[in-house]
Amino acid sequence: MKIIIAIVIFSAIILFHELGHFLFAKLNKIVVTEFSLGMGPRLFSFEKGDTRYSLKLLPIGGSCAMLGEDTDIENEPGTFNSASVWGRISVVAAGPVFNFIMAFVLSVIIVGAVGYEPSRVLSVKEGSAAEAAGLKEGDIITGYQGYHIDLGKDLYVYSYLNQLKEGDTINLTVKRDGKKMDISYKSDTNVRYLLGCNFNGDDTSAMTVESVMDGMPLQEAGIRQGDVITSINGVKITNAADYQKYIQENPLTEKSVRLTYSRDGQEYDITVTPKEYRTAESGFTYNMYSEKAKGLNVVKYGAVEVKYMVRTTCTNQIDIKIYGTYNDSQPERAGQRKAWNERSEWSGRSCGCNRNYV
Repeated sequence: MKIIIAIVIFSAIILFHELGHFLFAKLNKIVVTEFSLGMGPRLFSFEKGDTRYSLKLLPIGGSCAMLGEDTDIENEPGTFNSASVWGRISVVAAGPVFNFIMAFVLSVIIVGAVGYEPSRVLSVKEGSAAEAAGLKEGDIITGYQGYHIDLGKDLYVYSYLNQLKEGDTINLTVKRDGKKMDISYKSDTNVRYLLGCNFNGDDTSAMTVESVMDGMPLQEAGIRQGDVITSINGVKITNAADYQKYIQENPLTEKSVRLTYSRDGQEYDITVTPKEYRTAESGFTYNMYSEKAKGLNVVKYGAVEVKYMVRTTCTNQIDIKIYGTYNDSQPERAGQRKAWNERSEWSGRSCGCNRNYV
């Protein structure tokens, strides 16, 4: 069923794209020899005027074939090259433009049904630099580090790709009671002690190590992927929940801890010293939940959603080219992902990762 739905959606996108080419070709008096959905042998077709309309076997594309588009003939009436320069430009551009129109229409429908996500401050951490700088609950964030913010997920994506470092200055533009104001302050620092592995937080049967961070205490002690931690400081650990409960009651410090782990049916005891890990914090949480839009705001935020999709796609492509994908075996990458997992919890939204770091 999922495959069928995907084919239907893909076909609709292609059909609307090719429709743009088709309509503007007709508008510029260019003969369209065939307008087809799909590729390969024809399943069904009919002719009307100068155009054959076809449904083809393979649902992997479509076409709008125009007279003379693959030749240099310019004088023959009805050919692609006989149209004016701006006429040809409009025909070529019409496909992508129609895709944007389709995205806008669908976004308006979705915003009307589901709502939008205002970048509202939900809470400000008591005693934080953000509180001292004057940030308040209910403020609407419209700018973060010079990046324009329309929605809560704009801030989510930007923060993910440009993670705070200790000592960074946070520059916010917020709207409060209809007025805009700028707020700047130094990020807070959260100090934690880590052993350096991650495990599946949903595992209820055992605390199995999924990966070990390079240069961290557990790697130096010889812990490997697949090892199962069974006790810490003499307290039995039967699953991830037991470990999390222990850490909440006995936070790791610079003091050494005793671990027991099993491998291939054998148990081993080690003593390791947690490593200090420092992360920057913004000191506030922000909204990531939808609110109903009314009246013209439905159209406004429909356009904003299209803008978000374009910006996010471009930004993610640039990030992948520059940084590559995250790999937990790299210490700086693993640290960044761990820091993001922590921040996502503080931001009021889970990033969907089942892993936990220790």
